[in-house]
Amino acid sequence: MDKEYDIKLNIEFTGIATGANRQEAIEDLDILDFIDEAAHSGNFRIKDTAAKLKMMSMIKSLSA
Repeated sequence: MDKEYDIKLNIEFTGIATGANRQEAIEDLDILDFIDEAAHSGNFRIKDTAAKLKMMSMIKSLSA
């Protein structure tokens, strides 16, 4: 029986943002595009992973 897990990933993405200055580059950053570009170019690393078993999976398996 497959179980469901809540998974929390702490990931660091690295990329380039453009703007007239650093503050403008940060404010105008499209975060989803930034993550997409970093993921496709391999500029990311998983810093931490944590998984928890959902209680509904436990209840289902106990009642079966």
